[in-house]
Amino acid sequence: MTGPIFAHLRTKMLGFYPDGMKNTTDIAPPFNSWITTGGVNVRKITGGQIVIECAPNEIAAVFLRDVERLLNHCLEHALEIHRFTIDDRMRSDAWNVVTIYYQCFFTAQALLRLIGEPVLFLSKDIITAFKTASGSTASVGPGVYEFRQTGSPTITTSEYTLDKKARRPHEATWKRVFHLFDNLVKDRALATDAAEVAIFACLATQRLFKVYADYDWPSAVRHSANYTPGFAYLLVEKLNRTKTKGLFNRWNGLEEHNIESFLRYSIDHCICSNAPESFETHVQLLYDIGQMLFVLTRRLYNDLIVRRACDKRWSLRRNSLIERAGISVADYPLLFKSS
Repeated sequence: MTGPIFAHLRTKMLGFYPDGMKNTTDIAPPFNSWITTGGVNVRKITGGQIVIECAPNEIAAVFLRDVERLLNHCLEHALEIHRFTIDDRMRSDAWNVVTIYYQCFFTAQALLRLIGEPVLFLSKDIITAFKTASGSTASVGPGVYEFRQTGSPTITTSEYTLDKKARRPHEATWKRVFHLFDNLVKDRALATDAAEVAIFACLATQRLFKVYADYDWPSAVRHSANYTPGFAYLLVEKLNRTKTKGLFNRWNGLEEHNIESFLRYSIDHCICSNAPESFETHVQLLYDIGQMLFVLTRRLYNDLIVRRACDKRWSLRRNSLIERAGISVADYPLLFKSS
């Protein structure tokens, strides 16, 4: 995965995380704590937009801290999925649909933070603090905001804009990450490597739009499994494709040159229907798309910690956890091998 699209994402990431950035992953607070206590200057507030200024290295350290913790979450969920393949005791494949979903969701959040374009939830307390700091009387409230860098950074400061979205956090996250991929494959300047374009086109698939309407389809799959009493438990009882062991083992020995055909198979065999028997194919597509997101995110992260000489302690801890969990990295190199 070294084509122009990946290079573009890497450039966005390295542009957000400055050279010489002090790596403070152990002590940097989470974003929602830092934003009201760090060196943030609130420049402007309008009805649907907040513009702030702060030091690029400071906010980069905060987001890197978030990335590390999100990757910890991702691995924790991946290990739970792996347990299904080695545990002979009865376990709930239906509940594991939710585990699969959250591994995918945390991965999407980490990816967006790596490129400096996360979806954030700003609480009432944060909005109040912003209004007080700016003296603004604009009608802006708590909720979901899309973060982006809008000013050319200097060593000491840069401008960032938060745009309010009338969406819930999960749906907003999926829409932002999938629209990102869709825009990349439509960019003629970047879409020059056919193999790479095919992979990102799979990630931006609209296969399930007829069932779930939009790019927030992963949330709808999770909702069916988690919030409809008994629904997933009945569906997965005899449906092999939803069985966690089978989903995980399909990635055994998968090599990079086979990724596109592998994802294409999941898309082509995904049944666009509300019929109960189709749900297993929706879960398989969610799992495979999520694992490819995990591969992409880990590749970007590994590039970051090498190119910016970041502290590798959390990365080494995750590698140690994989080893202690008994996962054969040689069998699952795409998912777990360190660069």
